[in-house]
Amino acid sequence: MARRADRASTASRRRRRPKKVDVALLVAGAGAVVNGLRLRRRATALHVLVDTDDPVHHDHVFITASGITLDEATKRAASAHLAAEGLEVLDLLPGDLAVERALDVLRGLDPATYRSERTAVVRTPAQAMVVDKDVVRRAGIAEVDGIDVAAFVRLASSTKLAAPRTTDVAVAPHLHATPESVEQRYRRFAAMPPLSLSGQVVSESLQALAIVAGVTAAVRRRSPWSPAAAVGLSFQPHLALAGTPLRPSDLGGQPFTRAARRLATVRRGIAAAWTRPDLTRAVDALRPEYAALLAEGTDRFLGPRRVDCPACGSTDLVVRVSSPDLMQHKPGRFLFDRCQACETVFQNPRPTGEGLDFYYRDFYDGLGADLLELLFGFGPDTHTERAALVDGLAQPTRWLDVGTGHGHFPMMAKEVWPDARFEGLDQSDGVAEAFRRGWMDEAHRGQLTEVAARLPDRFDVVSMFHYLEHTADPGAELDAATVALQPGGHLVIEMPDPQHPVARWLGRYWVPWMAPQHLNMVSVDRLGEMLEDRGYTIVRRQTGEAHTGGDVTGGVLLALQHVAPPTFPVPWREPASLAAKARRAAGLVASVPAFATAATVDGVVAPRIRRGPHSNVYRLVARLDEVPAGQR
Repeated sequence: MARRADRASTASRRRRRPKKVDVALLVAGAGAVVNGLRLRRRATALHVLVDTDDPVHHDHVFITASGITLDEATKRAASAHLAAEGLEVLDLLPGDLAVERALDVLRGLDPATYRSERTAVVRTPAQAMVVDKDVVRRAGIAEVDGIDVAAFVRLASSTKLAAPRTTDVAVAPHLHATPESVEQRYRRFAAMPPLSLSGQVVSESLQALAIVAGVTAAVRRRSPWSPAAAVGLSFQPHLALAGTPLRPSDLGGQPFTRAARRLATVRRGIAAAWTRPDLTRAVDALRPEYAALLAEGTDRFLGPRRVDCPACGSTDLVVRVSSPDLMQHKPGRFLFDRCQACETVFQNPRPTGEGLDFYYRDFYDGLGADLLELLFGFGPDTHTERAALVDGLAQPTRWLDVGTGHGHFPMMAKEVWPDARFEGLDQSDGVAEAFRRGWMDEAHRGQLTEVAARLPDRFDVVSMFHYLEHTADPGAELDAATVALQPGGHLVIEMPDPQHPVARWLGRYWVPWMAPQHLNMVSVDRLGEMLEDRGYTIVRRQTGEAHTGGDVTGGVLLALQHVAPPTFPVPWREPASLAAKARRAAGLVASVPAFATAATVDGVVAPRIRRGPHSNVYRLVARLDEVPAGQR
C-alpha cells in the first residue's frame, strides 16, 4: 500500500514538473521580453528633429523613396540637424513608421553607437535622407527622387561607406511613411548584405514555430508555461515602442494580431529567401560566359608541377593537403606540398594566369563583392591592431597598403595615425571604389612588382596583410617592396602560419588553405631569412599572440560546405535541385550542435595557442637597414 502511494506521489510530481518544451517556450518568451526592452532602449535614444525657421543649406541634397513627399518643415529641420551635428548623411525615420518596419530598423541599428561604427550594416526604413552634396559625389549617386525600395537600401549603404563617421538617423515627426507590403519588406532585406534575408526568415520561422508549439502544448496539456513564447512575441512591440519617439499607427492591435501575422507571412518569407529572383537574374546573365570558360574543362587552369620549394629551393617535398574549392565550389582539385627543409607550404601545381582569373572571378568583385565587403568590415579592432604594429618603431608619414582589397585597413588605420598619408594597391575594382569613398589618399591598380618601379623610395611603411600567400613569387614581392620603401622604412607582413598545429588536425578544412587562391604560405623562420637576405632587420615578431581564433568553427563550416554545399544560384553550376536544397537545410539544422561545440573548443584552446610558438597567423615587422648591391 505504501509503495503504491509512493508511486502515485512520484507520478504526480512528474506531471507537475515542466516538460522540456515548456521550459524552451518559457525561455523564448522571456527572450522576447528582454529583446523588446533592448529595442526600447534604442528607440528612446533616437534623435527627434526640431522645427526651425532656418533655410535649407545649399549643400544639402534630399533623397526620397517612391511615394514620399518631403514637407518644407521637415527639410528645414533635417538640414539644421545635419549642420548642427557635423553630419554628412541623415537617414529620416517617419514618426508613424509601421511596427515591423520600425522593429527591423531597431534590431540592426543602435543609435548610441551607429555614428561611430565605421563598418556598421545599414538598417534603413527606405523613406528619405538628407545628404551633403560631396557625399553624393563620393557615393556616385545619380538619382535622388522616387527611388525603388531595393535601390534605396543600396544607396543608403553606399552613403554610409562614403561617410562612415558622419552618418546618423533621426525621427522626422511630420514625415508620413509609405505603406509596405510583405513582398516589399522582404525585397528590402534582399537588398541588404548577404545572409540578411535568410537570417531574418530563419528568425521569423522560429518565432512562428514557437507560437504553434506554445498554443498546441497549451491546448493538449493546459500548461501555464506553454503560451509564454506567443505572449512574449505578441507584446514585444508595445515593450519596444510605446511611449518612444516612434509612434506606429498599427501598434494598438499588435498583441491580438502579431502572432497570426507572423504565421501568415513566414511562408512568403521562405519563398523570397528560397528563390532570390534578383540574384537569379544576375546569375543567369553570367551563365553563357562561364559555360564558354568551362567548355574545354579545367586542366588548362593548372600549370606543371614544380620539383623544388619556391622559398628555399629544396627538392624534399611531400603532399600536405588535397582539397576542392570549398569557398566558391568552382570545379577542380588542388594539392599543397610541404617543404621538409623550411616548412613552407605551397600549391603544386599552381593555377596559371588564366586559372587565377577564373577562380578569382566573382569572389572579390562582381557577385562576391557584397559578401566580401561585409567580411572585410568585421573586426575593426584587427585593423587598428595592425596599424599599431609600428608604434614605438616609427612615426609613419606615408604608408602603402599592398593588397588593400576594399580599403578597410587604410580607413581604420587613420584612427591610429591621423597625420599619415595612406595609399592602397590592389588588382581589383575595390581599390578605386575605396579611393572614391575617401578611404585612402591615393589608389594604385595592379601588381606591386609592376608598380614599384614608379614609386621608388616613396614610403616609410609598406604593409602586406594576407597578401603574400596570394602571390606566385614571394621573393619578387619582397624585392618590389624594397624598391618602394625608403631606407630606414618598415615592412609589415601578416600571413597564415603553415606550422600551426591545428592546421594539421583539420586537414583540408583549415580555412587559411583557401584553395585555390592561396599559392604560398612561407614559414615564419624562412620569411625572416628572406628579409634578412634583402637587408632587413626583424624588429617585431608576433606568432602565438597574433592568433585570431575560430579555427575549429571555421573547420565545421567548411565541412558543412563540403557535405551539403550552399544552394544559392551561381553561374558555374546548374541550379540546385530540390534534393540538394533539402540536404542543405538538413545539414544546417544538424550542424548546430557541432558549431556550438566548435565555438567552445576554440574558446578553450585559444589562450593556450596564444602562449605558444605558432598560431593561425603570424606578423613580422622588418626595418630596411641596408639594401644589398644591385637590389635597386
